[in-house]
Amino acid sequence: MVSKCVNPACDVTFTYFGTGELLVKTSPVTGHQELFWLCQRCATEWQIPMDLVPLHAAKRDRKQNGAAA
Repeated sequence: MVSKCVNPACDVTFTYFGTGELLVKTSPVTGHQELFWLCQRCATEWQIPMDLVPLHAAKRDRKQNGAAA
């Protein structure tokens, strides 16, 4: 469950989906996806780790991969 900003140096707590950015981490072995939230301030200042993908990009990639199969 998303409870606070994924940036370890930030203590902003998650309140609603209207702010910040949702990120997805997908297990390469199981395909299990885990959601993370980045607050609005950190979304503009913090470099997102390579294993986290913005949710909108993850949805687009799934659609493209599904269409190709």
